[in-house]
Amino acid sequence: MKKTILSVSAIFMLTLFSCMNKEEKKAEAPEATIPSDSGLVMVVRFTANDFATFDSVYNAQDSLRAAYGISKLALAREMEDSSKTIVIERIANLDQAKSFGASEGLKNAMAAATINSAPSFDFVSLVRNDSSPLEIKTRIMIKHRVKDFDAWLKVYDGEGMKVRAENGLIDRALSRGAEDPNMVYIVFAISDMDKAMARSNSPELKATMLRAGVEGEPEIVMYTMQ
Repeated sequence: MKKTILSVSAIFMLTLFSCMNKEEKKAEAPEATIPSDSGLVMVVRFTANDFATFDSVYNAQDSLRAAYGISKLALAREMEDSSKTIVIERIANLDQAKSFGASEGLKNAMAAATINSAPSFDFVSLVRNDSSPLEIKTRIMIKHRVKDFDAWLKVYDGEGMKVRAENGLIDRALSRGAEDPNMVYIVFAISDMDKAMARSNSPELKATMLRAGVEGEPEIVMYTMQ
């Protein structure tokens, strides 16, 4: 799959707070919401020659990560090339996490883990995150910049989770760049690839993205949770 497959997939969810009675809440709120979550997350991407070796070395480095305030959230492998690995970790402090990225300890661990490419780092601030168990392991992460996050979010939430689910995309996470808050990161589980692809090419979605203020072409990564 090339990243252009879902190059127009960028609109999303929300919870609507009302101050009236239960009936009014029922009428005003979206059909479904995902939990709010806060905190910083680091997304690291690299190529590993042998995933089993990487996995073993990675799991042996808990104490090294803990020393920098880092804890494991998830591991994944890209669908297009399974040697391309994604590590998602919660971080306590942005500067500490950057120091970890430049540390000798990490460099030594990378060599032992058969990592043969310089890792890329994305630092994000979680806005919403659904970590509930899900049998679907296929994910898509969409990264793009918007003119104004609040304006984009109104359009995203206006579409709603139900519409996305009907088109094969299940909301899992929404984040903003930790250093550039107008950089948006969205993660979906893919329940129906054909529907998701059809939706991505629809004129309606293209118009919605334009209205939402998405700038440039999104960066798309499809991967499988490990």
